[in-house]
Amino acid sequence: QRRGSQVASATTPAVAETPKIAAAKRLLECLEAQVAEAEAKRTQQQAKQLERQEIETEELKKLQDELDEEELRLTTMQAKVAKASLQAREEAAAAAKAKRASQSSSASDPLDAPRDLETLVKL
Repeated sequence: QRRGSQVASATTPAVAETPKIAAAKRLLECLEAQVAEAEAKRTQQQAKQLERQEIETEELKKLQDELDEEELRLTTMQAKVAKASLQAREEAAAAAKAKRASQSSSASDPLDAPRDLETLVKL
């Protein structure tokens, strides 16, 4: 018999809404609206955060590009300094070699050595 009463109550037409049911429905609608609002705020915050991250990423790329340019300039300057240093050493070596050649030739043959005017007059 219990079964029969359950089936009968399930098939009976809906009873008019009571004040408690109406209040519960309004509360449920209010809570659903708050949830939707919170989700919208969260989505908006995520969009703002993503935008900030994109801006920061772009700024980091610019800084990295500037750093790369500075490193290239530094490397270029180092290469120029190394080249100038090598050239100076080569020139100094050539000058020393020429000086040694000049000294050795003047020591071997006094007539070939450059002289001042007094020395030439004495000869």
